[in-house]
Amino acid sequence: MRILLINVDWPFYKGKDLFPLGIAYVAKAAMLSGNAKELRVIDLNVETRSDSSIAQVAKNYDLVGLSFTTPSATRAKRLAALIKHSNPECLVIGGGIHASFLAESCLDWFDLVMKGEGEVTFINLLNKIEEIKEDWKQLSTIKGIAFKLENKYIDTGWSEPVDINWIDRPAYQFFDLDKYNIMSVISSRGCSYNCIYCAAQRFWRGLRLRKPELVVKELSWLAERGKKLIKFHDSTFTLVRSHAIKVCNLIKKEMLDLKWSCETRAENLDKELVKSMRDAGCIKACIGVDSGSTKILNTCKRNVNLSKLKTSIKNLKEAGIKVRIYLIFGLPGENETTVKETLNLIKQLQPNEVMLSLATAYPGTQLWDDLSQGHATALDADESWLKQFTGHALGAPIYLPKTLTKQAYMKLASWLRQELKQMRKRLMRKN
Repeated sequence: MRILLINVDWPFYKGKDLFPLGIAYVAKAAMLSGNAKELRVIDLNVETRSDSSIAQVAKNYDLVGLSFTTPSATRAKRLAALIKHSNPECLVIGGGIHASFLAESCLDWFDLVMKGEGEVTFINLLNKIEEIKEDWKQLSTIKGIAFKLENKYIDTGWSEPVDINWIDRPAYQFFDLDKYNIMSVISSRGCSYNCIYCAAQRFWRGLRLRKPELVVKELSWLAERGKKLIKFHDSTFTLVRSHAIKVCNLIKKEMLDLKWSCETRAENLDKELVKSMRDAGCIKACIGVDSGSTKILNTCKRNVNLSKLKTSIKNLKEAGIKVRIYLIFGLPGENETTVKETLNLIKQLQPNEVMLSLATAYPGTQLWDDLSQGHATALDADESWLKQFTGHALGAPIYLPKTLTKQAYMKLASWLRQELKQMRKRLMRKN
């Protein structure tokens, strides 16, 4: 079978620091299945192509899989329709977090959708591909997919959580690694938290740790090829303290000379762990603070202890690790007082970087559920205004808290953005 896998690009995203791990792991699964006579991967984040050129390439393949997020869903659906039009016999599959949560609506464009982690589901699909061609009812025996049969919606449920230690590393051979300034690696999948704006827990459905030896083996493979700038794409790198320390100690032992960053939570960044991270090459820790209001944090199920947060950031800065803070404006309960609390907290923390996003209702999140069920409303704002806020506000509804009118929301958001911009300038002059 000739297989084409496409990672659909985010609108307005121009960076080269987001290696598409999901589709790279699915490509490896296709290889392991033994059913891929020919396999090609196109990452549209680093390879600029028109819709028509993609459709032209797809004419040569029996199966085309598109992985996409909510911001990239519009283009993904457009590509699926074009591919099907140019190659009617091709099986066109949608996958990724957006397709997983909105499978039925995606079937207006795709022949079928994979729900959840795709590796095992894709292997099972490829193993039955000949039977499926003869009788689509055979699809019902494959867990983790949705499709339509005689105009009836069929959903076989979510795929089972994958044992992430059975694949040594993603299928890097299908990518031009020189196009990526920073490579992505995981040491775990899943998250134990249930923040109302995030779908990680629902999507990954359980925390799984990757063997530290396997993680470092992959890092060594990348380092040997000159890829020494790494981003750990775990939801929370230090979620299991002992595991994070083992990974760090192995990196140090192997003397890989890496520089890496991670996303984590502040409450488990004690001095010993921070030292292990620094000694292993960590240069930046990205921490979701979201708000300086304890009330908002509790409403959002963040369970953040602001006192521990301050201590942890102090530990990071003393160790020479840069700190990036993520803030979210417009969470439930937001008002002028909570924004001032957030600004006061940032003044105390003095991070190296601050990234401000608008509270966005992505599929699979509680914010999405609230909007879908009519318990909240979405902000109606021009795209030109939304573009100011790091791109996360594009492609999905913006949550409008009941405590703010549209006018008050936009005024406060712009004020917060401007204040943070001035803080950043003062910090740069200071450093």
